[in-house]
Amino acid sequence: MTKYIVSYNASKLKVKWYVSNINNPMQKLTNVKSEAFKFDTSEVASAMVKHLKMIRQYDWTVEEIK
Repeated sequence: MTKYIVSYNASKLKVKWYVSNINNPMQKLTNVKSEAFKFDTSEVASAMVKHLKMIRQYDWTVEEIK
């Protein structure tokens, strides 16, 4: 079953950050992909990206994982 995670690439730090907590996404970032919060649908993940872009203008993306 396909799941979706939300991430952004911190290019200056050469690190990729992932949202690990849906209740407080900006305070609970991780750089370990396996600890990222897994969304069931791409629509919900896209809504989280839209919300996060209003808070911080980072380059947020939705990634598909298996």
